[in-house]
Amino acid sequence: TAVNMRRRGDVLMELAKADEAVNLYREADASTAARPRWYFQTAGRLELLGRLDDAEDILRSAVDDPSILPVGLRKVALLELGRIYDALGRLEEAEAALREALGQGVLPTASMRTSLGMALAGKVERDPTGIRRLLVGILIKQGKFEEAVAEARLATKEAPWDPRAAGALADAYKAGGKTAEAISVAESFVKAHPSNQMGVLKLMQLLAVEGQTDKAVEAGRKYLESKGDDAAVQAQVLRLYKDAGRTEEAEKFALSGQEGEPSYPAALGLLDVYIQGGREEKALSLAEDILKNNPLDTKAALQVVARLWKGLSSEKAAQFVKDYSHKYADDMRASYALARVLAGKARVQEAGEIFVSLAQRRAPYADVYEGAALSLVGSGDAYQAAVLFLNGIDNGFVARPENMAGLLVDRAKDPGKVAERLEKHITDYNGALTVFCEIVAGLYSRAEKDAKAEQFYRKALEDPSPGLRNYAGLALSLYRQEKVSEAIGLVEDLIHKGQGAPPLVRMLVTMLSEDGRYDQAKSIAERLIAEQPTDIDNRIVLANVYIDSEDYETAEKQLLSARDLAEGDKESLIRVRYLLGIVYDEQGKDASALSMWRANLQAAPDDADSNNALAYHFAESGTNLDEALVHIRKALAGDPENAAYLDTLGWVYYKRGETDKAVESLTRAAAKMPDAVIFDHLGDALSKSGDREGALAAWRKALGNKPKSKDRVKIEEKIKAGSPTPAGDVKRDTQGDRDVGP
Repeated sequence: TAVNMRRRGDVLMELAKADEAVNLYREADASTAARPRWYFQTAGRLELLGRLDDAEDILRSAVDDPSILPVGLRKVALLELGRIYDALGRLEEAEAALREALGQGVLPTASMRTSLGMALAGKVERDPTGIRRLLVGILIKQGKFEEAVAEARLATKEAPWDPRAAGALADAYKAGGKTAEAISVAESFVKAHPSNQMGVLKLMQLLAVEGQTDKAVEAGRKYLESKGDDAAVQAQVLRLYKDAGRTEEAEKFALSGQEGEPSYPAALGLLDVYIQGGREEKALSLAEDILKNNPLDTKAALQVVARLWKGLSSEKAAQFVKDYSHKYADDMRASYALARVLAGKARVQEAGEIFVSLAQRRAPYADVYEGAALSLVGSGDAYQAAVLFLNGIDNGFVARPENMAGLLVDRAKDPGKVAERLEKHITDYNGALTVFCEIVAGLYSRAEKDAKAEQFYRKALEDPSPGLRNYAGLALSLYRQEKVSEAIGLVEDLIHKGQGAPPLVRMLVTMLSEDGRYDQAKSIAERLIAEQPTDIDNRIVLANVYIDSEDYETAEKQLLSARDLAEGDKESLIRVRYLLGIVYDEQGKDASALSMWRANLQAAPDDADSNNALAYHFAESGTNLDEALVHIRKALAGDPENAAYLDTLGWVYYKRGETDKAVESLTRAAAKMPDAVIFDHLGDALSKSGDREGALAAWRKALGNKPKSKDRVKIEEKIKAGSPTPAGDVKRDTQGDRDVGP
């Protein structure tokens, strides 16, 4: 349907496949018109991608069909077309679109009843001469100066009170070489509207361009005498003096306020004057005064430090900050401003060091704690990063801690140890207690200490407004402790309450599948796909159910559909090809399986899962064992504690005849993840090492961990015979292929 084509097009747009998306949009539009909102939103997205021709095509199709847009929205669409044509340099078409928009008349109220109509037409209603002024600019670009003047005059008649209309007329005169007339227009407007800031600024600009600095300054001063302080006009006067090199007059003007103290905007303008004039001592003294006279204002500090950095030098700006911070120890604004400037200049390490120092002093700025945490976790100190970040939350300086809390958990190099250290300080936090529990729970979960993770997730869920991510974390920790029914019940209850976001539903599908409830898992996954047919993750989770149930043919079909959707999305394509390799391997299609994994490694040489899959395939077949060792070491380099990868390493060693190394790796793998295949491998290795009792115990554990039906018979035969079947008989399960997390 047209709706589905547009949805698929939106997915392709997200994957940066704009050509295919636009083709789908055009095909859909040729069959069925969309709601008006779609044309404006899609054209806007295409504009952001620089696809102006396509944006024009989308809007033009709506404008040319009278049944799509009501009159009011058609006027707005023509305005947007005019802007796009202008950006494309198609000035005659821009002129035609804008003239047509003007011919649409007044926006009818009936067409503006929808939220879309109100939003899009708001700017036209608030700016009644906006379309005509844009037309004036187009005419000026084409050299049609007399027509530009005529249109601008109409604008001034329509809105004689609007300085933008008067400005358009002045611009039209000036573009045609009639500068005196342009100045006269601005002077007349200011005379009629002496308190209008925009009008005064336009007059000052026109006079300054003609070198009439004194008259421009006089216009500004006259306005300020009647209006009082006005930052923009004060800054313009100072800029005029500065550009004319009249430093003393600029200083006198800036200091003409009460008791010789310049206002804040005047002080900033004077600072620019001092810097440009090379009066360094004056600049530094004034910079200090600005901070003293504007206490608690962080923007003032940023303005000052940024100006010193740009106008003097980075070294002098840093020295100013050092001197100021020493002199006013309780005022951390200058240091904070320097950190922000350094961060903006990509001097991340220096900025991070200042953020850490400020966080330790409990500076009242939210991004200080984020910057400090990022710096510390980047240097490997996740514990101190968490402490400073939690302090910021506890003191009320950090309002939205969710993203940073997740990042701290993800980047901690030794999550178990960090969690243990943090746990000792649970009584130190009050306002940050929930986030503290989330972080500790996440760290324990990463360290696979699931009982501890469960404890802290439950404590986090005592919050009056518990986060969905904590429910998901609790479900995962329960599941990994083999509290499967409780985990599934928890997620089902959340979904029943309407809190079933797609990642949580996919988590439920995986849990049900791992529990052998394949039909229920398939049913839920198929509903997800019906609701979101272009979501790759939905296809993958359903394919995994078919893999678990050993229906490899149907799994292959789902993965091929997912591969079509993933085309152009490197990360998703790697995931799909990896699973296709698993399916082909199970089907005995060795060449196809190898081609999938090798394609992944060509695109991403360090992809751990594909390296692991290749190594395991070679170990199973007893071939290319040297290459297998290279691949599995690559996989382990990025995740040295992964149980599935340790199992593969042990199996490669077993096939190479390195029995002691095999037993060591497989024992570590079994301790990390109780899995039928791992225990089966461990039993083989222990038997080969002469440990018959250990082997029998391992095989019995394999039977107790739900082996596949075809493997169960072989394991039972091993127990009966007291020795392994010939090497390589046991086919690999897909353990370790995916996580059940959302």
